Amino acid sequence: MALSDKLNILFPMAVDESSLAVTPAAVATLPEAQVFNRRKDKFMRVMGTTATIKFNANAADVMSGLAIGDHNLTEGSTIRIRLYDDFNQAGSITHDSTALTAGIIKPFGEWTPGVDPVSAEWQLGDLLPQIYFYTFDQVAFKSVQIDIVATGNTEIDIGRVIPGFVFEPQRNYGWRSKWQWIEEGNERIAGNRYRLFTFKLNDLEDIENDRYEYEKMKATKQGDLVICLNPSATGLERLKNTAICKRVNDISRVQYRVNINKHNDTFKEVV
Repeated sequence: MALSDKLNILFPMAVDESSLAVTPAAVATLPEAQVFNRRKDKFMRVMGTTATIKFNANAADVMSGLAIGDHNLTEGSTIRIRLYDDFNQAGSITHDSTALTAGIIKPFGEWTPGVDPVSAEWQLGDLLPQIYFYTFDQVAFKSVQIDIVATGNTEIDIGRVIPGFVFEPQRNYGWRSKWQWIEEGNERIAGNRYRLFTFKLNDLEDIENDRYEYEKMKATKQGDLVICLNPSATGLERLKNTAICKRVNDISRVQYRVNINKHNDTFKEVV
């Protein structure tokens, strides 16, 4: 599936959290259950260079994207995602991502000859949280398996696992959409740093408008979602434009001609 150059929003779906299983076992004080915890200071830790995460849907469902947020995977790590049409990773595989690079490759211009190795990746976890965001054609599933290989790690930390539905408008957001890097501190005192994404969707037809409104209502202001302004972007641009966020504004729609609707939304990075 070719990567889109349009806005993607991953709206999370509920899963059967009691079915979650991780191999090898997570560290007792940083258990596997924390991959479904919305708090940014909660994460799972597995000792070693590999980890397998398995869980079930609550019932037969469909999925078109998955994000792994706030991870510490080092350069050269891979992630493989498989969806199954039966519970407990049984039945037929309905989607297999194969093993894909977990990081963001530095493209020519960001890659420094003589300094960076070939296929060097951006490692800016102290500045921009590392988020693996993967989209695919919508498929039915009942269970999921995620295989992580990180030969450069001694321990694997995963802050979030977010499966869900990817909303992509037929017509992209309009001009004058805004990306902001907010620093709440001043020249003497450091404060929270986070991103704000503000964009206008000016041309949503009624069917996609209904789905967009429904997904925003279901997520609520307090619910997490993933914003990716341009999945086809590479390097630092892709890293800067992908974040786990919450909606700031209320839901409001302007219908300015037949079958055409407008939304103006702001999403704040979770801090």
